[in-house]
Amino acid sequence: MRPAGEIRMAVKAKAWELAQGRAGHGVTFLDVLAELEPRRFGRQAVVTAWKNLAKAGELARVGEVRLPHSCRPLAAYAPAQLVDGGRERLAPGLALQSTWSV
Repeated sequence: MRPAGEIRMAVKAKAWELAQGRAGHGVTFLDVLAELEPRRFGRQAVVTAWKNLAKAGELARVGEVRLPHSCRPLAAYAPAQLVDGGRERLAPGLALQSTWSV
């Protein structure tokens, strides 16, 4: 398996940093994008990395965030290690079931 790319590592690190500052609340891709976009990462690259991290189980959905300018809420995510209490997960399916109960 090849190592993670620069954008994926930056998105994951920024999500970790923001989630630790917001105990109990998740972050949206817009929060991460606002921090990374001025630094040479484009919107589509951040969105793609965000979706891939969620699909790989490295980000766990923790709730929804309502925005004043939108009818649809955004999904809020946190790094899976924070959601699982720092434990290593046994299988992606087990973690997925635990996030559904939130």
